[in-house]
Amino acid sequence: MSYHLLPTSKLFQLTALTLSLALAGCGGGGTDTVAPEPDLGPEQPDENNGSDSGGEQTPEVEPDFFLQKLSTSPTIIELSDEQAIFNVTVKAAEVGSGGAMIGKAVTLKVVNSETNGITIEGQSTQVTDSNGNAVYTLKLNPQAVLDKEMLIANGFTLIATANKADGTAVAPQELKVSVSREGSGDGTQVTESKLSVTQSLDTSSVSNNKLNPYGDTAVISVQLKNEKGALAPDVEVGLGLAQIEGVSVDTASQMTDAKGVATFNLKIDSNLPAATRNKLLQGIVYAINIKENSGATKLISGKLPVALPVSDYDLKVSGNSTQLSAYGDTQQLTITALT
Repeated sequence: MSYHLLPTSKLFQLTALTLSLALAGCGGGGTDTVAPEPDLGPEQPDENNGSDSGGEQTPEVEPDFFLQKLSTSPTIIELSDEQAIFNVTVKAAEVGSGGAMIGKAVTLKVVNSETNGITIEGQSTQVTDSNGNAVYTLKLNPQAVLDKEMLIANGFTLIATANKADGTAVAPQELKVSVSREGSGDGTQVTESKLSVTQSLDTSSVSNNKLNPYGDTAVISVQLKNEKGALAPDVEVGLGLAQIEGVSVDTASQMTDAKGVATFNLKIDSNLPAATRNKLLQGIVYAINIKENSGATKLISGKLPVALPVSDYDLKVSGNSTQLSAYGDTQQLTITALT
């Protein structure tokens, strides 16, 4: 094997060229270069990169509920020459616990209302109260009954419906209500109760016992006595109110206590619209039904008074008999509230 030596000048030229190429590769001339970021593939989503740093909130699930069988007070509606007012109560309860289903919309329908003379006083859809009850006041107008004999023979039908939160319907409840002619019913003579009925109203906002349309609570007391003035305990008393927005009563019926008294708690919501307050000032129509164990019944009706609140006190100002000086003066006034 033989080697050929390059001349010294040519070797120097190659060495200089190699050095130049090395300097160029290092960014010769003092200019810094930034290397591109490495390609790591498609960006992966961040599991914790959500709009809610606190985690997803679990929506509250509405309890499953059902409607109980409807009830009327009185149980048999009497057809006479006068209009008859009666109450219908629909109970909504939670499945499993049986607790009250509060704030649920329940709709009541009167089948063939166009011909049987029975209508709902107020809206057909009511919201259940704190006891799970939707309470309705109905009226039987004898002048609007197309066939009185058929109504007495067949009665009339009520249907209550409600929907779950997802819009599906719960099982409806249907009740056939009996109607009797005045003085007779289902072969049993129906007599008017001889008990005297007295009603009183005790309001909480003012002492004049007139309901305050700006918000009030009151106790309606119904006392029953017999013809000799003795108290009448254990008598069923039903109370119905004309349906007005913001007005409610805690229960539709009560039994009189040992003093012959049944009490009902009434509430008027505060912050009602002006139009509703003006309507309230016309009074709240009520109907009281009583039914003795013997079957004797009585119906009375009237209006609960509603008025703008008036102070319970008269104001008296004293100490203002001395004339004040226009150039500066003082005077002590005494204001007294008198009952």
